[in-house]
Amino acid sequence: MLSKSQYTAVWDFLLGRKSKADMVAALGVDPRADREFLPELLAGAMRRHDADGVEAGLGLMISFDQLGPERVPVLCDLLIADWHHKHEDVARYLQELADPAAVPALRRAAELDLPYLEYDENRALSRKCMWALSDIRTDAAVAALESLSHSDNVVVRDLAAYHLAKVRNGEPPSRVSQRFRER
Repeated sequence: MLSKSQYTAVWDFLLGRKSKADMVAALGVDPRADREFLPELLAGAMRRHDADGVEAGLGLMISFDQLGPERVPVLCDLLIADWHHKHEDVARYLQELADPAAVPALRRAAELDLPYLEYDENRALSRKCMWALSDIRTDAAVAALESLSHSDNVVVRDLAAYHLAKVRNGEPPSRVSQRFRER
């Protein structure tokens, strides 16, 4: 768990008010050198239901270029957790990774009705989950899209039908997941 001053240093860094070197000095650890720091930060935030810790951990994970397949389990857990507000970012990271292990969480999250997203009639989270599923393209991902195409929610149903058609028509995966695969 980060102290108040460490959180301040992280927020200042993420907002561009502090350099990476200054933030690392304030943390007392360089996430590039200690590859367990960020996973532990995210795992601790999960255990405590600490939304600020999740936001800080995800921001640092991206800033320190530590998005990789080893992050899929914690990202899947975060995607279906209902106590934070970073679901759309998490879905996007899972789309970039295009890991088949994320299919169950993406399928479940596509139909989540989170109170903080009540205003969103266009279902941006569902949309991001469908993009990830269509980029993954395994039999399980296609089955998840097929299942979602029978959703009670018309927007979810239409999004799933759109992505099923993309996959079945042989359209290539999005550039988002291709970019990560090319690294």
